[in-house]
Amino acid sequence: QLSERLRQKGLQELKLTQVEILFRDPRSQDGRIVFVNARDQDDYQQGHIPGAYELDPYHPEKEFGNVLPICQVAEEVVVYCTGGDCEDSDTAAILLRDGGVPILKLFVYGGGFTEWEARHLTVETGARNSGMRPNPK
Repeated sequence: QLSERLRQKGLQELKLTQVEILFRDPRSQDGRIVFVNARDQDDYQQGHIPGAYELDPYHPEKEFGNVLPICQVAEEVVVYCTGGDCEDSDTAAILLRDGGVPILKLFVYGGGFTEWEARHLTVETGARNSGMRPNPK
């Protein structure tokens, strides 16, 4: 039903394996592949995909002006939120699309941060590119 929800909104879904490939791609280091975290600031600070930009779709005025130009020049943009039934990534992706990011390079990671974290993939805490990792639980 997630794939269908995204299709109805004209958005493309990525699965975890595809997201991992993009995350490891050297282009994600030089800004050609961009990750956008569509969760709120508190969630972002507690943990996000390393290097992801913050874009809270409920308060886009804070980051939209910075994030949009970066996404416009990127080759691929991956937007994610908590995942599953959460539609915040859909909303953020539509904001970016309406801001001029071509739909062909705009993707929503359906599993979201919940799946990313559950698979014990690298997580960054604090600010973007802080290099900080959460304390092991």
